Amino acid sequence: MILMIVLTSGVFSQLLAFSGAELFELLGLKAHLGALVVAVLVSSHPKAAELSKSLLSFKDLFLIGFFLSIGFTALPTMDMLGAALIMAIALPIKAGLFFLWLTRLKLRARTSFLTALSLANYSEFGLIVCSISVTQGLLSQEWLIIMALGVALSFVFSSAANTLSHRLYGRWAVPLKRFENPIRLAEDHFDQPGQVAVLVVGMGRVGTGAYDILQNEMSKTVCGIDMDRNRANSHSQAGRHVIYGDAEDPDFWSDINFEGIQLTMFAMPNFHDIQEAQNQIQLAGYKGKTAAIARYKDEEQKLLSAGVDEVFNFYAEAGAGFADQSVHLME
Repeated sequence: MILMIVLTSGVFSQLLAFSGAELFELLGLKAHLGALVVAVLVSSHPKAAELSKSLLSFKDLFLIGFFLSIGFTALPTMDMLGAALIMAIALPIKAGLFFLWLTRLKLRARTSFLTALSLANYSEFGLIVCSISVTQGLLSQEWLIIMALGVALSFVFSSAANTLSHRLYGRWAVPLKRFENPIRLAEDHFDQPGQVAVLVVGMGRVGTGAYDILQNEMSKTVCGIDMDRNRANSHSQAGRHVIYGDAEDPDFWSDINFEGIQLTMFAMPNFHDIQEAQNQIQLAGYKGKTAAIARYKDEEQKLLSAGVDEVFNFYAEAGAGFADQSVHLME
């Protein structure tokens, strides 16, 4: 049923794009412009995000087809591979230039570093431009293969670099901070949690539920932390004490005053993020207790090994709670 819904919405999205393209062609305009105009008009609809998710699988499928069509063009040679490797060698230089540019725009060293690594790879749009150039006779066919190899190598580099990004920044933080602009952007000033006993990191559904129980039923002083600024503002408007902050950011934790904080609860959905946050909060000198959520048994063990004091197995405990709340129906 879910698959049928995804396929239906995906086909409908393509129908909209083709309809806009055909309409513009009838008017003597470019078909691509028509598809773009329809996309812009649909983007403001409340269901646009769901439509985008349903189209993602089609996008990946078309992208695979595009790569395969390039692969059928010719077989790569050692000379082509050598040229692609030269392109790959330039990736750290590209990332370094992005880092310098972003720090000149007054972004913090960590933000600039992580963004630079994310932008280091070559885009598949370069392949599209190269393909058009080959079709127009501006480039020889061999360059299309070289570009495809270069893009593939850049994806490998980018994937490895982004996996290790937080660890690399922790190792190079001191020299990287020398490039920071002394003037900070307003968004880079961290709020303090104040005099509270509990921090709830990650104000999604689980974190919000924990916050409300702690404050309303247990009368604890609580502060929520979320890396989504809009979500943090929404919680603040709803009357909750929530501040913006990235739990994986060592600069954030180094600025936090831990006096009086007895418990920090990590309610982020990704256990790798919780591991990194636990590591950062320990390095910042936090002496209180920590608790976290996990979905699987192996994640639970890894979090305990990382130093988390208490791990709540989300699925196991939710099932127990569900049974406990429903068993009275048998009476």
